Amino acid sequence: MSVHRSVRSASSVQFPAFVRALPSLRFVASWAMTLPCVLSVSCQREPAFSVAVTRSAIAVSREVNPANLSQHVRELVAQREKETPQTSLYWGNMKLRRVNAGQYIDSYLSAQGLTVVHEREDQQGVDTDNLYVDLPARSGSAHAAEYVLVSGHYDNWHVGADDNASAVSVMLEAARILRTRSFLRTIRIIAFDREEEGLVGSERYARLHQTESVAALLNMDCVGYASHQPNSQSAPPGLALRSVGDFLAILASDVGTPAMSKVIRLSAELPSPISILGLIAPGTGHSPAAAAFLRSDHAAFWQQGVPALFLTDTADFRNPHYHRSSDVPDTLDYDFLQRSAQLVVAATAALAEEE
Repeated sequence: MSVHRSVRSASSVQFPAFVRALPSLRFVASWAMTLPCVLSVSCQREPAFSVAVTRSAIAVSREVNPANLSQHVRELVAQREKETPQTSLYWGNMKLRRVNAGQYIDSYLSAQGLTVVHEREDQQGVDTDNLYVDLPARSGSAHAAEYVLVSGHYDNWHVGADDNASAVSVMLEAARILRTRSFLRTIRIIAFDREEEGLVGSERYARLHQTESVAALLNMDCVGYASHQPNSQSAPPGLALRSVGDFLAILASDVGTPAMSKVIRLSAELPSPISILGLIAPGTGHSPAAAAFLRSDHAAFWQQGVPALFLTDTADFRNPHYHRSSDVPDTLDYDFLQRSAQLVVAATAALAEEE
């Protein structure tokens, strides 16, 4: 079942996010002005989830089905290939696809017995359709009004296997697994619209929901591409990353550092752990020096002081198919995608359950 909400706000016109924040295209050289902190999974003094929560999260992560992830990626791409792309309002040489992917997400989540909310808004001729489902907290929980958000965008240039069918596949698998459970907090899984045109959908969502209590956000953008070849990983000037692109980066602002530390520690406990590189943007991450971190839908939540984590394979700093027609399913590393999904499912469960 779907629920449709149309939003009009004549008194609070919001300009597209690219007017005041970087679009999700590239890191910038100004990042060299500030170096991030780098967390290590071996740092035992960092906070961790409780033993009981960790055990439960590990058990939940084992339910990730790699065949489901692959099927979602391939079906999303197939649906996009059937769609006539829109000419971007802001990037005239790029063609945007968003309608068929949204329909696929709605259809799958509805088939899982979940109520899909469509939050539609149209301002200055720019329409958005953010989709989300709620997985309610267990009855009587004192934390039921707190949310753990899991997000990723569903619009794309070309057909977008890594960017961003990889993340959507993880979101759908997380919904399938977690829908049969209940935690201390409510879990909301959100598919954002028009990320590629300047984070428009997530900016609108964050504004409309700013009074809600968000315990944590896990935002994914490109989580399915890896390379084990030497010198397969690059970095913006002033930031040294590992030279082999086989890790998942987790980015946080200052307020998200404890959550990131816990997730990194949890990752090391999983049956098939994924290599993690944690990076911290100073303050809220909204400064010229840290502009490199404002490249996806977590940005508006950082600005609101929400503990939001950004999970990514680093996109164009690793994947040669980024924003190209060659970003197709056969280029992904499905073992890497499975490990990413296991971490997201485990982290979501742990963040929703930890006191």
